Amino acid sequence: MRIFRELHENSDDPLRRKDREEPSPTKDEGDLFIHRPSPRKFRVLLDVEHLQHDMPHVQLFEALVGHWRVFSLAVEASTIVSTDFSTPARSGFLKVCHTIAAAGGPVYTWSSNDKDEHPDGSSTTAAYGFTQPQMQIWETVQTYRRLERRDRGAFRLNDAVTQAILAEVARDAGFDLLVSESPVAGCRLLPVHDRVVVVSRAEAVPVLAHYLRRQHIFLSGRLLNLKHSRHNYYEQAVHALAPALRGWEARVAAAGSTSEVGADVQSRYLTAISRLARALESRDDIIWSLGSYLTAPVREDCMDDFDHLLLLLCGGVDVIARGLHVALGLDPKNVQNAKLHAQWYITNVGNRFSDRPTETDDLAELDRLQINLRVIFELRNSIHNVQIRSVPALGSLVGEGAMRAGLPRCWWSLTTHQRPEGDPQSHADMGGRRGSTRTAQTGLDDLGDRPPHRTKPPHHPQLHQRRHHTRCPQTRT
Repeated sequence: MRIFRELHENSDDPLRRKDREEPSPTKDEGDLFIHRPSPRKFRVLLDVEHLQHDMPHVQLFEALVGHWRVFSLAVEASTIVSTDFSTPARSGFLKVCHTIAAAGGPVYTWSSNDKDEHPDGSSTTAAYGFTQPQMQIWETVQTYRRLERRDRGAFRLNDAVTQAILAEVARDAGFDLLVSESPVAGCRLLPVHDRVVVVSRAEAVPVLAHYLRRQHIFLSGRLLNLKHSRHNYYEQAVHALAPALRGWEARVAAAGSTSEVGADVQSRYLTAISRLARALESRDDIIWSLGSYLTAPVREDCMDDFDHLLLLLCGGVDVIARGLHVALGLDPKNVQNAKLHAQWYITNVGNRFSDRPTETDDLAELDRLQINLRVIFELRNSIHNVQIRSVPALGSLVGEGAMRAGLPRCWWSLTTHQRPEGDPQSHADMGGRRGSTRTAQTGLDDLGDRPPHRTKPPHHPQLHQRRHHTRCPQTRT
């Protein structure tokens, strides 16, 4: 470890500290071992003619799209039939023109004149290209004709074809998201959702926020005007998701931490918050892995993160149970047996407070969660004997139930639409941390007692081949 520590820049010069805290994602400088942000910005294309009014999260979406790490352009769906090549693209817009059908089918050219500044200081201007979506138009027409009337009653065939053309333009121009709130965008049965990620503004908010977190940017507030450290951000997220934990903090403060019981409960409370915060961070890691190009190492990282997530969840729940054991004044010799999902809960919590009307709602919620707790702990104890299947093996993600059956559709393969497969930069890691493979003993909830490394699980089945695509050259300055 001494050798590794001396390999990086070890100076405490305050003039160089800022450069070390905000390293360049591309320049050959800075510490050797460091977590760097991505060298690529998030790219969003807005279908401005089909954005509904008074939608939730609009203000937050606009703040996220306005961040300097996000590049966004607007497009007008009604103008894609235009054949006017003489008028340049307006500022902030992607211009699409229709060319007379050739042997290969209709051709749609796109161009933009906006300056796209990259994190390394360079910029891209005068981007242009073209696409021939004849196959996608044919597939859309055939799918539309097979749809039930109830599935296509809100839009016409022309709307579906227009959406398919916009999606192919967005794909060819390298956009990660096509944001549209048209009725046709809500039909998940159309083949456009197999090609491009089409979402509403409300659906785009968590995707953009997750991307910023992976770039080490932790913001909050309706206008994203509050900046946090990573540790503080996830702790605040725990309190936002479980506001009842604030009750623990208030009760411990009221009782005072001078007594032995008060100090013990406060220590366990802080430990529980820390573990739940790290569980949320592991969740972000899992989403990042599932949204990446699923190579064998990425799948292994995903399984490691899932293993870590279960360990942290079980550890956090056990710490809360033991804190409750101490707070109730029960025998300290049996504190290791405190469980919120076993007989201990029934005896010391359920039966003890069932006759108190003020505790009825809280007990009902705990009773409802008993099944969920048992599932999490059983997964924790048996995960090493189960092979986790990759997302494509779980079925289609474009059906109507995709948003409710596992990973949200808007995170599916966001990084696989940019370059042809085989390009060494096509699926480069966009930043973030990677954990090491660790195991846990049955019922283990103390992170300090984790055993050494183990052999990683077997690989998953190979993914289906994705379609190749190309992009026209751009002018870099």
